[in-house]
Amino acid sequence: MTTRQLPVIVAGGGIGGLAAALALVLTLGMFLESISVLIVVVPLLMPVVITLGIDPIHFGVVCTLATVIGLVTPPVGPGLYIAMVHGRHPHGAAVPCDPAVPGCGHADAGVDRGRARSLDLAAGADRWQLNRFRPPSQAESEPLIQPNARVHKMNEPNDSKNESEPIGDFSHCHVGILRKLDLLNELPALLEPAMRAREIAATALEFFREAIFEHHLDEERELFPAVLESAEEGAEREHLQALAKRLTNEHRELEATWKRLEPELKRVARGHDSHLDVAAIEQLVSRYRAHAEFEETELLPLSQTILGRNASHLSALGLSLHMRHAPKKPVTYI
Repeated sequence: MTTRQLPVIVAGGGIGGLAAALALVLTLGMFLESISVLIVVVPLLMPVVITLGIDPIHFGVVCTLATVIGLVTPPVGPGLYIAMVHGRHPHGAAVPCDPAVPGCGHADAGVDRGRARSLDLAAGADRWQLNRFRPPSQAESEPLIQPNARVHKMNEPNDSKNESEPIGDFSHCHVGILRKLDLLNELPALLEPAMRAREIAATALEFFREAIFEHHLDEERELFPAVLESAEEGAEREHLQALAKRLTNEHRELEATWKRLEPELKRVARGHDSHLDVAAIEQLVSRYRAHAEFEETELLPLSQTILGRNASHLSALGLSLHMRHAPKKPVTYI
């Protein structure tokens, strides 16, 4: 159509070509969505429009208006169904149809189905709007609008329960509002536990980073080597090596568990929503308690016995720990 310049041949001029193009766009707009029509048709017609000397901007504006008119024009008119839902009017009120006109009866059958669906949507919106403030027991047992209730026009008499007892609707709204305010009244009692949770999470993050990790390093770099060096050759040293290896492995396992918990604990400390693994916290606490108890009963008494054989060894360990934790003084130059 574009290469043969069919609109030019048929219409024989600029105005005739524009009219033929708009008739095509309007016809397609009755059945298809507007953007789809513009994307498909306009690129095909644009070379012909330029050849006829029509302003492309003017052509685009007119094509857009034609698709909008087609959107609300029978026999399909997709925009009419949207108007029926929001206006709550039957299709016949907007588009009268004469049964004597060929095709009108067929189109009206499809319209009736669309009308039924539109009225169901409107009734559903009313049910939600009027029931959302009611107590759950009343909203479930006695909805203000029944699912199959007939939707009345504004100018028709309506003897339904909602319109005959409008004061009751205000009362139901008050019940729902008071229920929400009762929930709001519980908020102050929940703020203190939430603040306590943030404080505990922040303290745990700081303590684990600055104390527990450092404690593990003190044992692995200072205590274990000093005791092993002072132990007697043979069974005593082998036993100490086994204890040191077990405790070091437990350090790594406990630190790995902490690393899994740390991101969610940071969210708790900031007051954000968190999916904290409660089982992992309980596991960390119980395993560290067992770790500390084992070290207190097995390693530390034996370390005291071995290092106590030579007072200088205990002094050397104390000095080494002091140097590790002594505050670093800045270096000054004269």
